[in-house]
Amino acid sequence: MISFENLVTYQLIIQTIALTYAQKTGGSFYGPSNYTEQGSCINNKGQRIPEGLLYTPGLDECQVCRCMKQMPVMCRTVLCAPPTNCLRLRVGSACCQWICDDWDKP
Repeated sequence: MISFENLVTYQLIIQTIALTYAQKTGGSFYGPSNYTEQGSCINNKGQRIPEGLLYTPGLDECQVCRCMKQMPVMCRTVLCAPPTNCLRLRVGSACCQWICDDWDKP
C-alpha cells in the first residue's frame, strides 16, 4: 500500500531528476527542445500537435500544456485523490490511475 506521503516523495524525486537532466524551453515545462516546424509541438508520444491545442509534452502524463509558438506554455498538473475506501492501493501507469487490490468492506 502506498501512502500519500510516499506518493508525494516519489513525485518530488521525479521532478528533481527531470529538472536536473532537462533544459529550460521558455515555458513552465523543463524538457528537451524537440520541436519541429512552425506552428506545432511534439507530444510525449512523438505526435505533432497543432498550435493552440492542449498536449502532454513530457514524461509526466499528468502535465498538460498549450502549444504556442512551438513551446509548451500555461502548463498545469492534474492532481487526483486516491479512493478513500481502499486498503491496498497501487499507482497505475496513466495519470490518475489508481489500482485497488483490497477494498474496505462497509
